[in-house]
Amino acid sequence: MRWSTRRPQLPEPQGHRRRTLQPRRRKHRRRFWLIVAGVILTGLAALGVDLALRYLPAIRALDDGRTAAAQAQSLMQRGVDKLGDSDLSQLQSLLIRAQGDFGGKSRVIETSWLLDIAGRLPFAGDQVNALRGLRDTGSASAQLGLDALPMLRDVRGGDSGGSALGRLTAFSENNGGAIDRLSHDLDAVDAAVAQIPTNAQLLGPLGSGRALMQSLVPRLDSIRPALGVLKLLPFAAGSGQHRYLLLLDNP
Repeated sequence: MRWSTRRPQLPEPQGHRRRTLQPRRRKHRRRFWLIVAGVILTGLAALGVDLALRYLPAIRALDDGRTAAAQAQSLMQRGVDKLGDSDLSQLQSLLIRAQGDFGGKSRVIETSWLLDIAGRLPFAGDQVNALRGLRDTGSASAQLGLDALPMLRDVRGGDSGGSALGRLTAFSENNGGAIDRLSHDLDAVDAAVAQIPTNAQLLGPLGSGRALMQSLVPRLDSIRPALGVLKLLPFAAGSGQHRYLLLLDNP
């Protein structure tokens, strides 16, 4: 009978097993947090690239649009009768520039999911609503100016002869659709201004932009009755000799 020389294996002590498992757990835990940190850093890097490529150009476009709109407003303050052909061409260029800045160049302001999230937060939501409202107001105002340019060219004083009233009557008779577009543009401006929070505390340029737009609303609203009168001018002028004399500035 042969006796085994192997010693029976004793069970591993509990303390030793715990000591061997603890380094593994620490390693897995460290790896997990490294993965989490990597995901966060990657997300922040992607967000930084997105901000640099889309959001910063959009903010610059809004600032440029505001500058173009201010220059256009300065031109208009001279008075329509004092605007020459070069002034009207410059005015058109400024309005087209503003329309592009407040339109496609800053579209991310309207479609951004980041701003959608911020818009649901206290205080930040007012800033987002104001930013979007000012952008829409700038776009609608630029469109209003562009649609008004043909009328300005027709009715301003010059060598074309006839009275301002006669030129307005002729414009209204031949451009009824243009007057309707101006009314639609005014509605769009009013709707855009209504998006801007009226009593919220706004930061920096947002607050000054709101004050500017609110000061322009009464002036724009005063145009609406004038458009109604303009549409009625051809009917008031009638026909025959009275109409002929009216167009010659001799009613």
